[in-house]
Amino acid sequence: MKSVIKLYRTANILAVILLVVSIFSVIPCQQVHADSPAQAPAKYLVLITIDSCRPDYLTLVPTPNIDKLKEEGTFYTNSWVGQLSNDTPAGHTAISTGSFGKNNGVISFNWRDRRIIPPDWAFAMTRTAMDLIKTTGWTDFGLWYQQNFVRKTIEQNWATAYENVVSGIFTGFIRESNTTDIGTLYKKANPGAKVVAVSSDKWYACASLAAVSADYTVFAEAAGVPPPTYNALKTLKPAGMKGALPPDYVLNDRAFVRDIKDERDSDIWATDIALTLIEKEKPQVLLINLPAVDDAGHATGGINNPTKMGEVIANADQQVGRIIDAYKQDGRYDQTVFVVISDHSMTPFIGVIEQSAIDRILIEARNFGNASPHTYLQFPENAREVAEKITDAGIPGLTGAYYRIKQPDGKYTYEPTKVTAAKLIGDVDKCYRYLLSTYAGEGSPDIELIPAENWHINWSMFNAKPFKGNHDSATWLQQHNILLISGPGVKRSTTSDSPARLVDVAPTVLTLMGIVTERMDGIVLADALQSPTVTQLHTQIKLNSELIPLMEALKALSQSDLDEVNGK
Repeated sequence: MKSVIKLYRTANILAVILLVVSIFSVIPCQQVHADSPAQAPAKYLVLITIDSCRPDYLTLVPTPNIDKLKEEGTFYTNSWVGQLSNDTPAGHTAISTGSFGKNNGVISFNWRDRRIIPPDWAFAMTRTAMDLIKTTGWTDFGLWYQQNFVRKTIEQNWATAYENVVSGIFTGFIRESNTTDIGTLYKKANPGAKVVAVSSDKWYACASLAAVSADYTVFAEAAGVPPPTYNALKTLKPAGMKGALPPDYVLNDRAFVRDIKDERDSDIWATDIALTLIEKEKPQVLLINLPAVDDAGHATGGINNPTKMGEVIANADQQVGRIIDAYKQDGRYDQTVFVVISDHSMTPFIGVIEQSAIDRILIEARNFGNASPHTYLQFPENAREVAEKITDAGIPGLTGAYYRIKQPDGKYTYEPTKVTAAKLIGDVDKCYRYLLSTYAGEGSPDIELIPAENWHINWSMFNAKPFKGNHDSATWLQQHNILLISGPGVKRSTTSDSPARLVDVAPTVLTLMGIVTERMDGIVLADALQSPTVTQLHTQIKLNSELIPLMEALKALSQSDLDEVNGK
């Protein structure tokens, strides 16, 4: 591992030098400005997320519509989530707000907040149960209580639960964070503009894209269906968030009540809804989530089933084409910025870390907690002790763990356990510290577990179907996503290897529409612009020089994990 990291560190230095040279080499061919770009701004935005789409999925079948946007725009080969956590609610919120979870209020499917998980875990009998375990040493009882009561109590009210989304509780976290979002800033510059957010079986993706600015939200009714599952709906029926309900002609149209035959139907339904809204409302900002790729990946293992995934990807490309055609027919295509992006990626279950092994360590450490890479404890003050016990256990497939510490200034950071510090050195450690810093805060996990590439905790809650693929931890193949930007002001037929992140999308598209960004963590992706400013170029060059070594170290760790599995 040390030799691999040293090799990549040397390669990283060369990569940064080459990147700087390559960026500056194109400056003479661009209209670079000191203050502001010269091109006329775009008027409209269409942002399409193909949920959980791996870059290599696009090689499984022809994707002519996505390829057409590539020809007319800029495609990022090294784009990544660039934050924790890499899941749907956090990812979509980062895309819409341009801010990390620690600032926008959404860090995963669920997090510690007194409205969701009581700070003291004041569940009936929980403290009494732990006192009994401490007194008697009755570990088997503790294990039963952990698995049958603690986790089941937590799962009853997640922040992303359907009821919390439709009531506005979920988006309330975004509102209280005092961040901004694409739609809000667009409306500030263009009063009276309409913003529409659409999905189907991922209500939380729609809400995350909508943030606090959507006039209409549309997703499938899913009362009582838990968030972290897949293919849970048998019928699609329009619903929406309080204060941003679908128009009556969508909500009451029986044609939009449909049975689901396979995953592709959910993407078709979302696109049909979007096309209706495009025709009748002509939104200036359209934000749409196509969820089928994620659903199919969870069900099949994704890349392990190229035939199935090829079918779903081909269908997603067709839906992209239908939206493109609608804007061409409407005469707005040439004035529209198109973004096609995935919120995270997906890896198959090559290896399994049994959650019961984690549960037992938690109880032996006299703590209760959820069993996932993002671990919350009943007694967070013991996070270091618990994390050390977990990594000392030598669990196959578990590379390490970081535990949360509250600093004297009130801020939170993460530190590696002793075993982890010995394994993850140099830029790998810096990469994890960077990723962890993006959601470190009062509500962030007490422990972050680091599974190896293609290894997952055999996590089960909500009596959900078994997962064959997942995106529950920060490995390169779960972080590596797709990103292409096309439209007025965007460089054409361009491929970039810059480490573009989810939070960089909002500043970039707003800039292309002539709108000044506010309160965002992301930067403008200057290498996608036909006429970037000097400041934008320098900002990206500086950030790239910081992120490329971290990204390459994460890639190297991923390859090392895969080589070990394959006996290399």
